[in-house]
Amino acid sequence: MQQPLKLKDWCLIGTLAFGLGLAAPHIRTWLAGPSPPAEQTPEAENTPIATDAFSLNLLQAAMKVTPEGNLLLLPDSLAALLQQLKSQTNDEVTAELTAAGLPEQWQHSTADVRAAACLFADVPYSAETAAQGVISTPFSRNPAMAIATVNNTLQAYTSPTLGQMITGDDITAETNLIATIALTCTAEWASPVHSTDSKAADFYNANGSMPRIVFMQARALHYAQAPSGEWKAACIRLTGPRKSAATPPCDLIIIMPEHHSARPFAAALSQEQFSAIRTALRESSTTGTIDIPRLEFGGAAQNLLPLLQQLGQEKLLTSSAPFGKLTTKAPFALSAVLAKHHIELKESRQNTSQASRELPTVLRCEKPFLWFLMPLSSPHAPYAMGIVENL
Repeated sequence: MQQPLKLKDWCLIGTLAFGLGLAAPHIRTWLAGPSPPAEQTPEAENTPIATDAFSLNLLQAAMKVTPEGNLLLLPDSLAALLQQLKSQTNDEVTAELTAAGLPEQWQHSTADVRAAACLFADVPYSAETAAQGVISTPFSRNPAMAIATVNNTLQAYTSPTLGQMITGDDITAETNLIATIALTCTAEWASPVHSTDSKAADFYNANGSMPRIVFMQARALHYAQAPSGEWKAACIRLTGPRKSAATPPCDLIIIMPEHHSARPFAAALSQEQFSAIRTALRESSTTGTIDIPRLEFGGAAQNLLPLLQQLGQEKLLTSSAPFGKLTTKAPFALSAVLAKHHIELKESRQNTSQASRELPTVLRCEKPFLWFLMPLSSPHAPYAMGIVENL
């Protein structure tokens, strides 16, 4: 039976949290507090839009692991986590991670997106390992404290809405290292989304069912469609805490394929095509209303081991001692790779009393679609992306 935490345990956790400041460049997190919205920086109109390969490889690997239903991925945080792991691995594992083509620059925007990529390892604390983003966690010696360390650290770097990443069922006496990514975001829209405009309507699920759900009416900053009618796309701009003038605004990018299922479209989506869709959006002067389902994504932590295996990371997952730069202890295998998120795409929390200007409806997301949370013109991996198939 797990023992309740003593005062000295909580003090040590507090010390750990302070020590995490040393690892700020390695722990992927955005911790800006509430402040007035910044003036949104215009997107660079003449800079060609590029798409990173890792994100689309990840999307297509995830569809093989989960062949039906909804998907949600955190490519920016996962890339950062794998880079952290890479810094601790032996040469054989490092070569395999290098072959994955991991991004080396991270996403940033004015939106209040809070994310973390943390390595919790059962190794003695040292300033050197802390500076490398490794958090000393006593899985074998004090399981209760280890659980609190993981959960409290990730909530501190994201939000309490994240919930618990692990419980006592997730660790054993053999647990060595748990790699984690976490993200929380409650979208604040640049143009308020009024709850009084939301209406119930049918959504045509990929599985053939047709549930009645709530659709929000949001302003699409840009709308575009393929000349052939293969896809329709829109972006909804977010606002957030004040940051530097050079920080780009963030967008929710929606792509609705012509066909009922979004999966065949996502399976064939290339870097060039995603870049072309975003370019078409940026260059479009068409705006209007987009009817989009009210969405909230959360739930239990996801096990990413099958996804990493699909990405070709066999040695990282099967080696009994892959972390030669972290410890000489053997065996010292990777125990788990976990992801958890809480994302709210709902009506504005503070509705204005002023009636919004009526705009034509340019897109109704009443059937499966893809979505990406990122600045419209960014070359970096999205904060989050997914496929909505069934509601």
